[in-house]
Amino acid sequence: MGNNTTVLECSNRTRPPHGRVARHRSVFTADTFWSMAAADADLTAMARIRNAALELLSRRGFAATSIRDVAAEAGVSAGLVQHYFPTKVALREAVDDHVIALVTDTFGDTLAASRDKDVLVDLGDRVTQFVKAHGSAMRYVARGLADSEESALALFDIFIDVATAQWRQLDEDGVLRQDADLVWASLHVVMLNFATVLFEDAVSRHLPRPFFDDREIERWNRVTTEFFRSGLLNQSGGRGRRT
Repeated sequence: MGNNTTVLECSNRTRPPHGRVARHRSVFTADTFWSMAAADADLTAMARIRNAALELLSRRGFAATSIRDVAAEAGVSAGLVQHYFPTKVALREAVDDHVIALVTDTFGDTLAASRDKDVLVDLGDRVTQFVKAHGSAMRYVARGLADSEESALALFDIFIDVATAQWRQLDEDGVLRQDADLVWASLHVVMLNFATVLFEDAVSRHLPRPFFDDREIERWNRVTTEFFRSGLLNQSGGRGRRT
């Protein structure tokens, strides 16, 4: 590996117009290989540190979490944490960006009403899967909201925007009651989800199993879906779109 100009030939196949198969050569040097490997390692380390920070911030809050705590949770040195994130604020910003990406990936597209499916069931399943997969992200935002942190309030606004877009879509589709209050519908659905996760320990005291047990979280999904169905959906069968 002392010769950094060693050339590896790759035979790549692409299909150009008219169906002909073209062959071309790409040059891949050892320098390129090690640069890519280093970049992958950086991404892995950054993600591990960010995820460790998310977990700790969700449990302890921002003020009670130190760079050393994050380093210990991630299994790296404090120096490496500060190499990627010079300050604790920078680390929190990376966590916030990660949460935004999770929300966008899951809820970026609104679901339209259809005769072939129950849109509220689909929405409930989507929310439930998000809570199951990203409980720490939900707890992180909820804890920040309880502490009135500006970054958490900004994340809350993003969740509200997502919920509002979905309710407006269903309103356009004519499936909501004409008197449905879309502002409070959005606030209710977001607050209900955050509150349930934030008060998980208290909630679990009144359930036969922990809230995050699959059976209990699916039970929560069903009950919450019916709660919003009875309060917001047009039950007459006609078009409920407001004029």
